[in-house]
Amino acid sequence: MKTVCSGWTIRWTRVLAAAVLTVVVSVAPNQKIVAAGTAGEKAAAPSDLNANPPEPTLAGKAPAFWVISSRSISWTQLKNPADAVSQLRYFQVDRQGHTASAEEPELQEAVGNAETLWIVVHGNRMSSSDAIRFMWGFHEIVKDMDGPKILWSWPSQPTVRGLARDSRLKAMRSVQEAALLTAWLDRLQPKGRVILVGYSFGAKTLLRAFAESVRTTRVENVQILGGDGEPWVHTAQRVELLLIAPAADASELNEALQAGKQVQVPFRIAMTVNRLDPALKWYRHLWTCRGPNAIGWILPCVAAETSPMLRIIDVTGEVGHTHQWQRYFQSRGVQAILKSSRVSIEAACVTQSGVNR
Repeated sequence: MKTVCSGWTIRWTRVLAAAVLTVVVSVAPNQKIVAAGTAGEKAAAPSDLNANPPEPTLAGKAPAFWVISSRSISWTQLKNPADAVSQLRYFQVDRQGHTASAEEPELQEAVGNAETLWIVVHGNRMSSSDAIRFMWGFHEIVKDMDGPKILWSWPSQPTVRGLARDSRLKAMRSVQEAALLTAWLDRLQPKGRVILVGYSFGAKTLLRAFAESVRTTRVENVQILGGDGEPWVHTAQRVELLLIAPAADASELNEALQAGKQVQVPFRIAMTVNRLDPALKWYRHLWTCRGPNAIGWILPCVAAETSPMLRIIDVTGEVGHTHQWQRYFQSRGVQAILKSSRVSIEAACVTQSGVNR
């Protein structure tokens, strides 16, 4: 007995086979990159802070990095950042990948007086476990650099159906996260050098947070977000923004640069540009078909007087047609940005030791 396949069946069989092949080809290189990026840590699989309750303590172990999570804070609570900041959750992750819950005073005592403090904000469409995996990748390339590292974990996991709708929602959330981060930094009052690292929408959050912090200092007789103390940009000794694949527009960049002119501490921004990044190319369609371009996709225009504070590194040839953070982290351009941060850290340490003597 012969089996006759209709043309419709054959066509759909080919479509399904092609789809499976595409998934396999796209996932395999990504797995290799993740394995290479975290091979030195040999940590357990990243824990989902929501699904798997963390250990109560790390039994005196020094954490590889800290996690501040705003994932349990609703949109309604974010309308008042000064109150919402008390709803943040704190965790610490050791070098074996074990996660433990922590308290805000414990974190403030560990990082508040650090000579260098790193705060890293991830991008869109990441669960809490994805965010920790992202932070392990970053930790691998900065593990020899001084200063505690903090991951700001915000609710960027897919929420609504449709990539466009979900991305618009996350762009709005990343703006509100800026006010929350500002409120928390004002409570912390960092005393040393603050390095803010933002990937994708995380860069939008940091640009807005810095500009908002400076704008708050210019408003007299207004209560500072997060408490009664002075704004954190007054207590820090130096502020640096490292923007990787930044999903932000030129107006946000220029506002941060203008704010940098007004602060009394040294300030600079270093950022990457990739003209082949498909996600950043699509950024202009977030709101309208003629919206602003992402600064991480096309070279932004900035005022001449602020250009000395900005360093742009083109990673198009190295990273290519992808938005994967693994490829960006492995690029020589990002390595150069981090190397320059390390040099300035060492210079600051030498200067401080000379003052102490």
